[in-house]
Parts: sequence; structure tokens; C-alpha cells
Amino acid sequence: MKDYIVYNDLHIYGPHVIKGISLLDGGKNSIYLGDNIDINHCKKKRIGEAMEGLRLAKDIFKRRFVPGNHEIDAVPGNRFYIDQGIYFTHGDYEFWGKKKRNDYVTTATPGLGFWKRRFVKLYDILRRLRSDKVSDEFIERAVAVCKTQGCHTYVCGHRHPRKKIDFVHGKIRIIVLPRGRNELAL
Repeated sequence: MKDYIVYNDLHIYGPHVIKGISLLDGGKNSIYLGDNIDINHCKKKRIGEAMEGLRLAKDIFKRRFVPGNHEIDAVPGNRFYIDQGIYFTHGDYEFWGKKKRNDYVTTATPGLGFWKRRFVKLYDILRRLRSDKVSDEFIERAVAVCKTQGCHTYVCGHRHPRKKIDFVHGKIRIIVLPRGRNELAL
């Protein structure tokens, strides 16, 4: 068993940032699962600063920094990190499917104006009202990627559930993390 600190969906530079958490708070067992630096929803005047923060995070954390859909592939690289049979990823591919995810990142443009940022904030509030249930398609994709990579556990963010979702499907353990800093003993 190993202790991990997982940061996901902080949306730094976005309108719905989680305040009071720094990416630099983590140690060598910290993993960063996407949408931590929100290039897509940052203020237009802060795009350069956000892009530099993203490049810096990628340089510091190397493979442990997995970009998400809000980083809009600004820093190409890995989309997963494997440690001791645990598959860590942002989760956008498995929740949306490859086509929807790729359509999103290829049509997204960095930065939002005032009214679009307000809409994003409202959407984030409303999405908390929905069920935390995950789809059968997501489960199938998560299990398939674990089997392909020889992993027994799948850990992701992306969905923004109110609390951690943790279950076993077949022989694969699936964990969907809430936004923020999450401690896991796996």
C-alpha cells in the first residue's frame, strides 16, 4: 500500500478556482490529474501567465502531471500515469469518449470574456445538483484501458462529483475523485 496525494480539477485561473490550494503543496507521491490550470476559462488578459504556469507545472512534475481538457492540450504529453498497477488519468476520454473529447479540445480557444466566465460559474453550481452516478459507457472504457495497460485500479477526476465515487467492476477498482486535494492509500 502506498499513500498518494492527488490534485484534480482545481481550475487555477478559471472562474470556479478552488482557492487555498497550491500545486506546490504536494510531495514526491503527488499526482496532478488535469484541469488544474484552466487555460480554457482563464481571463483573456491572463492567458500568457496561465500558459507559463502550465509549462512550469509540466516541467516540475514531469509524468505525474496529466493534462485535462481545460488545459486544451496546450502542453502536449501524457494522458495517464501508471504506478504499481494504478492507472491515473484525468478521465475526459473515458467519460466523453475519444471523439467528443478531441472535438472539445480542438474547438476550444484560450480565455473567456466577462459574461462567458459568469456562465461557467453558474454551470458549475448547477452541475452539483445532478446525480453522481457514472455511466455504463464510462465504466466500460475505464475497465478496458486498465486491462490494456495491465492495471487493477483506475483513478480519475473530470466529473466533479460531490464526494469520492469508489467501486469495483469485475476485478477493476474504479475511483472518481471530487475536485481538489485528495488523499488516497492504495
